Amino acid sequence: MIEALIIIIGFFGLITNRDLIRKIMCINIIQGMLIYMFINFSAHSSMTPPILNSGDISGMADPVPHALMLTAIVVGVCFNSIALSIVVKIYRRCQSINTDDIYEQS
Repeated sequence: MIEALIIIIGFFGLITNRDLIRKIMCINIIQGMLIYMFINFSAHSSMTPPILNSGDISGMADPVPHALMLTAIVVGVCFNSIALSIVVKIYRRCQSINTDDIYEQS
């Protein structure tokens, strides 16, 4: 329940903020909560890690969701670096990171 509230707050910030850095931060909040929810829903306390098994895989946790979320984290880091470099380019060109000022100058 709290995860959904934080995602809604992230979407609200994404829509209402005019600052590009804050928009990137809101996207990071949304991404972080989605990753947390996905991992939280895929793990159960009764499951054991899938290492050193003795042949019985009935009580083992599935490693695929965790591997997918690790990939999502890497993609998120790449997105952040590209988005921030674009914001730096916009700032050098327009001397502002406010979307209203950028629209006025273009």
